[in-house]
Amino acid sequence: MSYKCACYAYLNLYLEKYGYHFRYFNHSKFLEDYQQMLLERKYSSDEINEISQKLKVLQDSKKQEDSKAYDRLQKIKSQYTPLNSSIFTFNEGFLEDSFKKLVESCKRGDRDLIDSMKYPNDEVDVFTFRVFNKQFISHFMKEIDHISQYKGIVLGRPNSMNHNGVLMKELGLDGMLTVLRQEYLQPIVDVVFGDVIGECESHRGFTVKYSYDGTVHDGTGDKQLGKHYDNAEVTLNVCMQADDCIGSNLVFMGMANSEEPDRERIHLSHEVGTAILHLGQLRHYVTPIERGVRTNLVLWLRSSSVRNKVCPMCWDTPEIVETKCVDDGFRP
Repeated sequence: MSYKCACYAYLNLYLEKYGYHFRYFNHSKFLEDYQQMLLERKYSSDEINEISQKLKVLQDSKKQEDSKAYDRLQKIKSQYTPLNSSIFTFNEGFLEDSFKKLVESCKRGDRDLIDSMKYPNDEVDVFTFRVFNKQFISHFMKEIDHISQYKGIVLGRPNSMNHNGVLMKELGLDGMLTVLRQEYLQPIVDVVFGDVIGECESHRGFTVKYSYDGTVHDGTGDKQLGKHYDNAEVTLNVCMQADDCIGSNLVFMGMANSEEPDRERIHLSHEVGTAILHLGQLRHYVTPIERGVRTNLVLWLRSSSVRNKVCPMCWDTPEIVETKCVDDGFRP
């Protein structure tokens, strides 16, 4: 079964033009919440009403998101023929030897190796290590290109902020990634975040793609990404493509629930095959891409023992609702 918090249709509604996440219940409440702030930012009354109308449209769309995702998934399952079926079943041969050694050390409770991979910043915990080998990455990217150009298939957006990418559930790779999460990522999470995160028993996997010319797939290629935090307890972000790429760096700030003012703490560039592991609530953004194309595979790891207590989106006890398709990791 799949579950979400009821807040998904009302909170964290992102309007890219304004670079801001809004909450929206109705027009009157919107004016109460935001009119003064928007007037101070020199928006006219007409512009404020326009923002309210856009949020209402977005809210209505989010309410239909689950049913549309279910219908889309059924259509893809019935129509899509994979290019290379071998990558849909997990094989340890997909992984770098160094990653397998890292996992084994974490299973023994040994912190030395993973600690050596921590970015040298005492304020936030960000780890970098290699995961997939070149052969798997090549097969993976060919499969991504294959489904992206597949006749008659319309793909869902990877998340509420990125336009271009492929959901691993729609591609059919969720089963393979479940093995990766359970047997390889969980031992690392237990060692580095075990004091705050329990078992991550679900995930949301997707690719994101950044293109300088803005012509990826549908002409709305992502060039950058605003400040945000992830709907996840732990995030794994693996670079799978970086063709002639300049810019598009990942910048980390403070924790979403921190009272400290936001400031930049870490700047990371991307290297194909290398993953970045961090807590989902660590705020971050992506700088503008200045040249080339970059594709990353992102896994949002969810722990119901954490999010069942406090929803990471509304920061309240979640109102858990059953869904047909879209699962945010809550469990009744």
